[in-house]
Amino acid sequence: ARLGANGGAVVFARELALLELLAGTAGSQGTSLGVSRAATLAEMSKAQASRTFASLEAEGLVVRDPQMREYRLGWRLPGLLMDSRPQRTLQFVQERINRLLANTSGLGASFGVLRGGKLLVVYSTGPNGSHRKLAWEHREFPATRTANGRVLLAALSESELHETLGGEAFPPNSGALSTTLERTRELGYAISDGEFHPDQFGVAALVWGEDGRIVGALALQGARAGGSLDERAQELAHIATEVARAADELSHDLGWERAPVG
Repeated sequence: ARLGANGGAVVFARELALLELLAGTAGSQGTSLGVSRAATLAEMSKAQASRTFASLEAEGLVVRDPQMREYRLGWRLPGLLMDSRPQRTLQFVQERINRLLANTSGLGASFGVLRGGKLLVVYSTGPNGSHRKLAWEHREFPATRTANGRVLLAALSESELHETLGGEAFPPNSGALSTTLERTRELGYAISDGEFHPDQFGVAALVWGEDGRIVGALALQGARAGGSLDERAQELAHIATEVARAADELSHDLGWERAPVG
């Protein structure tokens, strides 16, 4: 049944209350919140808060951190607060991607975050740097098949990985999930070479925020070229170097500082 005017107003009020809490405009809490804490602060039941967050997440207005199990403002709200973290992050992503593409040829770039077992593409460009909003942005893709998704999954613990994927099987002919993710951890970047699409590849690295938590994953992708396995490996290694450098620089743009060794 459709909500009446009063019912719609109540739902809107709940959505607005949670968004204001995440934005920090309803007090000092801000940034991210779990369901229980949000329900207490917004003076609603936990069930109401959970349903409201689910509705906002479905529209991309909030995103849930699978590690912390907390919600924060989504990528569709860059203009809610001009100084909000999502807005600053997106600006830095755009600037860093433009610089990255200036040093590459024939490749596109993307930035994505985990949304359950899916990769949500936040921002993407074509090989010429053109903004491909209608084609890619705010679309979800299987995290296990994409380079962005794999590098994000590799950062999860075993229990977090199981919860995130919900028992989803790894794509056939791609090797065991544990082996692939272990290799990703060793390399410091992830590769998808034909698993997402037989004619495409992707290489991705993690991006960290000022608070030391993962913000998302930066990737370069393009058409798979011919050549021997050794030539392919050399090409992917070269691209991985560029992606890892750009992801590290983007992390520093966002205020992250690598912990000193020793």
